[in-house]
Amino acid sequence: MGLSQHLLAWTVLQYGYRNNSVLSFIVDAAMKMKLTTFTALLLFIALTTIEAFVYHETDRRGWTPRGMVASTDRNELVREVLSYARNIGPVGVLSSTEKERDDLLEMSRKLKDHSNPKPARYSLKGTFDLVYSAHPGPPSGRLGPTPFYGKATQTFLDDETYINAVKFGPLRVTIQAEIKVKDDWTNEVRFYQTTVSLFGKRIVKKDVDISGGEWRYLFLGQIEDANGRRKLIRVMETPRLFILEQPIERQYGVNITRRPQLFYLQIK
Repeated sequence: MGLSQHLLAWTVLQYGYRNNSVLSFIVDAAMKMKLTTFTALLLFIALTTIEAFVYHETDRRGWTPRGMVASTDRNELVREVLSYARNIGPVGVLSSTEKERDDLLEMSRKLKDHSNPKPARYSLKGTFDLVYSAHPGPPSGRLGPTPFYGKATQTFLDDETYINAVKFGPLRVTIQAEIKVKDDWTNEVRFYQTTVSLFGKRIVKKDVDISGGEWRYLFLGQIEDANGRRKLIRVMETPRLFILEQPIERQYGVNITRRPQLFYLQIK
């Protein structure tokens, strides 16, 4: 094996041969060519630069959080929490015992060491779906004290504004809020406007001034689910436990299309 092949082999071992990744396309092509030492060195530099840009962590939104390709241990831990939460459902008090809710909280707190750094400063955008809430009331999507609940989402308009929404068939209730950073792990929230719409037509709009308390992060990061789909996961105590998820393509507005010898980004 020549120097060219040694450099390529070292790169694959160092950074992992990821299926369907940018690196795998380049490595597949390079291994079929006879490269000079100089060309192999340039390829090596290019590969390591791409790896640093795409896969390493940052504390702000970009193309970079390690969750884009999370470690196996982190993936498994977060998957276990998500699986347990899904079995309970979005409104925890309706379908679980106190012990089950306590067990889920304990599991979630163990994720903190695996979180992206400074989660409260992470720039969020787009819509998150509620996976689980320990809140007994409307924040979980529940319709008052009834056993009925709707689909709850959280949509970020920018770094300082988001909307909580619950949809019951044609009825949609929203409350808009501002969010501020208190420290690296905590956000402060204040609600200022609520609306009610029916069949897409707004029938109520009211200004409010309500403290939404604090979000104390236990985990924020990207993982791959069992089907290889990447998701951004947020786990917080408010003080009740909330777990939300967002498909990566929904967050970034980017589709990655792959062909046998070509890949490209399709920006929405």
